[in-house]
Amino acid sequence: MMESYAWSLPFPINTSPHNMFNEYDCIKLKKKIPNDDCVDVGTSGVILLILNCSPPVYEVEFTDSEGNNIGEKTYTLTEEYMELSS
Repeated sequence: MMESYAWSLPFPINTSPHNMFNEYDCIKLKKKIPNDDCVDVGTSGVILLILNCSPPVYEVEFTDSEGNNIGEKTYTLTEEYMELSS
């Protein structure tokens, strides 16, 4: 018999249909991230997670033209820093 485990994330996930962006949307950085020299304006990224805040906060990973992670971390950003990538 398989055992089942209950677990939860240590933060709330936002599943609201009213967000400007969705998980896995491709975005571009439209505003410089304060105190960060790794990611330039115009850099492509993907939204990995949406945190349940007001306003919504997005966990974003940025990549270079070869698909390598920039900064070797994710960034927590608000909508003012991003635009959908075309």
